[in-house]
Amino acid sequence: MKQDLWETIKKYYFHWWNNDFLDRIPFWVSAPKDDPQSQEVLFGKRLWIQEKEKFNTQKIIQNAREILRATFYGGLAFPCYFPNFGTDVFSAYLGAEMEFSEIFPPVATGPSFIKEDVISVSWAKWGHPV
Repeated sequence: MKQDLWETIKKYYFHWWNNDFLDRIPFWVSAPKDDPQSQEVLFGKRLWIQEKEKFNTQKIIQNAREILRATFYGGLAFPCYFPNFGTDVFSAYLGAEMEFSEIFPPVATGPSFIKEDVISVSWAKWGHPV
């Protein structure tokens, strides 16, 4: 995105976030580009991440760039990317260390799963705050 275009778009969003507007509200439009290469990038399997690649940040970033290039941005839309590292990512934004793990807590499947005096995995991570 060209810097001067971004500066214009940024003004609209700044005013909108401050309960004001310039000559129009910031309207966001994005859609897949209508060419075979973009369609393959967005709907094909070429960019799928394999299990062994899930922490390969270079591949994830390269895939994100291809997806952004294959997308049309209209109105006051702009390319943006959210690197989703799962549910723990929000704690990382607040300054906590991210914890990557292969193990997930068991899923409750019914009343027989409920047990008393069992420390849940989530509470154990917090150091038993209660």
